[in-house]
Amino acid sequence: MLTCKEAEALIARRADGALETDDGVALARHLRECNACRPLAEDQAIVVRALTARPEANVPLGFAGRLSDRLDAEVSWADMLNWRTWTVRLAPVAAALIIAAAATAERVTAADPIDLAQVAETWAIDPELTELPTTALFWQAEVSADSMLEAVLTADPDDPLLEAGYDQ
Repeated sequence: MLTCKEAEALIARRADGALETDDGVALARHLRECNACRPLAEDQAIVVRALTARPEANVPLGFAGRLSDRLDAEVSWADMLNWRTWTVRLAPVAAALIIAAAATAERVTAADPIDLAQVAETWAIDPELTELPTTALFWQAEVSADSMLEAVLTADPDDPLLEAGYDQ
């Protein structure tokens, strides 16, 4: 037994006259039993009769040539994507960008080198301090994770380490 989906394909092939004998028998059996596909087959038969009943119209002389010329004149999407065409059209834009980059490159100067020792001095703690602030714990390698967590949760950053209860 055919499914309705299979029957739809066979109905279209029957309308085109391309249905084989075995498929025709299976389709006829399906259409006798299926109330959903029967109207579809009838509609398809009406369309076939209407199209075959129409008289054939004569095509004017030269129609095929004119149509071919018009189709050749149309720009296809493949022609629009042709990189050679875009290369030629974008060459002036590329040249303008190169000139702008060259003009800008002359005005840009390199930054002065940075003395890392001087940066370290400005960030380092004053060596004359007798007591380090609590935040100094963050830079000490020997501080345990528990001490670090306790300092983060409880200490005032401005208190000295000894006053906060931490050993230097």
